[in-house]
Amino acid sequence: VRARIGRLTRLSGHADQPAIVRWLGGFERPPARVFLTHGEADAADGLAAALRATLPGDIAVPNYGDTVEL
Repeated sequence: VRARIGRLTRLSGHADQPAIVRWLGGFERPPARVFLTHGEADAADGLAAALRATLPGDIAVPNYGDTVEL
């Protein structure tokens, strides 16, 4: 496995929607897939909609027990 270990600093576990959208949009190459697995369903759906409007990748809000092949 070719992997690189890095440390992310200056991240908050409590970022709001604009901060998350800005952070994910700031990558040179945005992630191909994003999984939103935390928070209330309505809030996760709202964040997913905001991300879909700004990112080209697949934005998913999985249900409890869903599995995904990576």
